Amino acid sequence: MEEKKKFLSEENYQQNKAKIKRISKILMCVGVPFIVAGIVLLIVSTVNMGNFDNSLFDLAFVGIPLLFIGMVCLMFGIQLAVFAHKRDIASFVATSTVPVVKEVVEDVTPTAGKAIKTVVKSVRDGIVGEDNTCPKCGETVKKGAKFCGNCGESLVKTRHCSNCGSEIKGDDKFCPNCGEKL
Repeated sequence: MEEKKKFLSEENYQQNKAKIKRISKILMCVGVPFIVAGIVLLIVSTVNMGNFDNSLFDLAFVGIPLLFIGMVCLMFGIQLAVFAHKRDIASFVATSTVPVVKEVVEDVTPTAGKAIKTVVKSVRDGIVGEDNTCPKCGETVKKGAKFCGNCGESLVKTRHCSNCGSEIKGDDKFCPNCGEKL
């Protein structure tokens, strides 16, 4: 079995992971104070709107960008934190789901194999149109055969007239003896 090639060695992966986690923490630590400052400035400017003091109203124009910058830093920091653990998450998912999938496939395969054979046989029979199936043993018999070559079962449909009781062969719609509709 061929050994899988890794893009990063484990040592490089751990170093990159540590760097990404540091940057993530910095972004989250910067983002939170920006968000708090932006919210405070927006509240102060909103509360003092009735006083028409332009200096306090202008705080909203500073608070909105601070709030936006804080949200961007925080969200980017969270995304980096998740990205830092991407390989660990993928490894966990693979080790926890692969055995379950393998077990399901092993359970389904025998049934699926039979179903596929049945479908293929049905399609082949439908395309060729020359063979029938014995109702007793399921063996394929030539169209027009009167008996199954495997079990000897009669393949001719026999019915009895409900009026006179005579035997009716084939797919007749009326009794050939008394003319009763079947």
